[in-house]
Amino acid sequence: MKNFGILLGIVGIIMMMITGFSYATQKRVVDIKTPQYVIDPVCGMKVDKSEAYRYKYQGATYYFDNYNCKQSFKMTPEKFLNNKCVNSKDTIPQK
Repeated sequence: MKNFGILLGIVGIIMMMITGFSYATQKRVVDIKTPQYVIDPVCGMKVDKSEAYRYKYQGATYYFDNYNCKQSFKMTPEKFLNNKCVNSKDTIPQK
């Protein structure tokens, strides 16, 4: 009976080692992308490029926080491009 207890303890230790080793060697991949923000040229809102509405105009890509801003820009882009307060090409520094 004493040998059975020792054997059971050894098997338990081996199982814990196998389980722990398997857990430790599993690959954990977390894809965290830092948002890259730009300014919507229509309303001046800060917009994450990966989630923004986009529109190409004269070789440049402009980003918008909503569909209505994109449509307003499409109708009269020069109105918004001449606005000195808002520049869709500037990236906002993160704090």
